[in-house]
Amino acid sequence: MEDSHFSRLSPELRNAIYNLALFERRPVAVSKNFSVEPPLLRVCKQIRQEAELIFYAINDFNAVLALEKDVIEDKLLIHWLHACSKSKLELINSLTIRVEAPGYDFRAATAGSCDSRRSFSETPVGTSLRKCSFGKRSFEQVVRFTMNGQGDDLSADEFMRLPDSRRRKMHFCALLMMLETAYGVNVETLMDEAGKQMLMELQQKLREERQKNTTAGNVIAADLGSLSAL
Repeated sequence: MEDSHFSRLSPELRNAIYNLALFERRPVAVSKNFSVEPPLLRVCKQIRQEAELIFYAINDFNAVLALEKDVIEDKLLIHWLHACSKSKLELINSLTIRVEAPGYDFRAATAGSCDSRRSFSETPVGTSLRKCSFGKRSFEQVVRFTMNGQGDDLSADEFMRLPDSRRRKMHFCALLMMLETAYGVNVETLMDEAGKQMLMELQQKLREERQKNTTAGNVIAADLGSLSAL
């Protein structure tokens, strides 16, 4: 690349081109062998050095977990989290964990968790997530959970206005997985009357933490922009 016209551009212009070329309109699915990385990053060593972190900083990522017989296991996500370098994880802005379980019985959640034997945070994938460090962003700011397409971020008022009881249950299950993993809370303590107040307080804490994400993102974007291309 040393003798190419592209290499003669200023680092600022090259970074601007990388931002345009590497942005994905849809969330990037996690992959065991990182095959989701665009071909541009495999052109040459210099481009990879200059652009790899930009790809992780400007895109959203998601992972699909299958729940079968009330057990969540996902070696693909675990491998991806372990293989991702610290510098990549610290730049990720959004990682959505999509749990898919069309025939899921919500009674398992109200009995304690989405895994009938243990809480989600104690499963291998939950443990791997809890060990992740996202740099200047907190776990709550980066990670989202959905259960059968229903997210963890509804307010209490929005939750109660949902006409479909099944949708409410799926939202609630996603929220429980989030609270388990982010705060290490024992979900059983949230199931009785006394736990309702704790649940509301944790939900409010979660929403406030996520509102800080814009500021954190601006700081990280500034830090990334200050890195001159090689």
